[in-house]
Amino acid sequence: MPPNATTIKLAHLYFIPKPHKVDILPLRPIVSSIRAAATGISHFLDKIIRSLYDRIAKPTTFSNDIDFVRQLEQFRDAGRLLPTTLFITFDV
Repeated sequence: MPPNATTIKLAHLYFIPKPHKVDILPLRPIVSSIRAAATGISHFLDKIIRSLYDRIAKPTTFSNDIDFVRQLEQFRDAGRLLPTTLFITFDV
């Protein structure tokens, strides 16, 4: 898990424009940290936390567009899609 001094690199920060936004030119920050010092600990923690996440949060997580549409249809068919239903999105 300790970083390898011969392959370690600083993370790179770059920005991608969001052309669908009007009036301003917002940018989406992207951090590329594939060979960063914390990569090893990130993989280690993922192995520990993954099973807990899959057990608790996976049923309410959408992995792609098709998955979202299919689960939304199931939600609707079960009578659980209400005017008060809230949807939250975020990228990691």
